[in-house]
Amino acid sequence: MIVPGSNLLKMANRLIKFQSVQYYTFKERSLNSARQWVASFNPPFPLSCSVQAVDRKSYAAMGLDFNAFYVNVWASLNLIDLERDSSGDRFVYRGELYQMAKGQNWHAQDGWAQCLATRIDPNPLLVNPL
Repeated sequence: MIVPGSNLLKMANRLIKFQSVQYYTFKERSLNSARQWVASFNPPFPLSCSVQAVDRKSYAAMGLDFNAFYVNVWASLNLIDLERDSSGDRFVYRGELYQMAKGQNWHAQDGWAQCLATRIDPNPLLVNPL
């Protein structure tokens, strides 16, 4: 095995069952009639990835909001987190909508990325957030 350069996440997928999410890539931002920037997203596609809850005991050390719910996502995809003048990608997992917040992107080097995501809508099926 060669590290860097081998996709360790792909190897782990042989032992760890990944979950399926509906993944929305960021498309663009535009001004609405109230002069607020609104993000739009491309149509979703199914993505096989590892989604794991962040332990609440880690929130303080990570500087996270105790009123929010976070997960870590690992995928063999170029996950896009929040950046200036853009929005992070989004995904629906178990009927809940999440926003990518900050990540470690090793996609160009090793074929995978990790991202912290926050739940922004506990039930997106009732309201169309996209």
